[in-house]
Amino acid sequence: MMKENYDRWYKTKEANYRVGDTVLLQDNRIETNSNRLLKRKLYLNDKFTIIEVIEHSGIGPAYKIMNQRTGKMVKNLVNFDRIKRLVTPNAGT
Repeated sequence: MMKENYDRWYKTKEANYRVGDTVLLQDNRIETNSNRLLKRKLYLNDKFTIIEVIEHSGIGPAYKIMNQRTGKMVKNLVNFDRIKRLVTPNAGT
């Protein structure tokens, strides 16, 4: 009941990423004793492809992603709040 009320009040959305989607990965790591300021451009410049969606009933989905440029897998699973779908305008329209 509490989750439904929270979701309705804050208008939460379900993660709707699928295998094969191209996404950007948010880099939110700040090293200890760093003087780095958080800014709006937190997403890495590389494009990533979702390879596998891992779902569990108690928590939301997590994703295995691969760097398109290097072909390397990201070491850990990535939660949906750290990725953003890459939308490219169609060249034909």
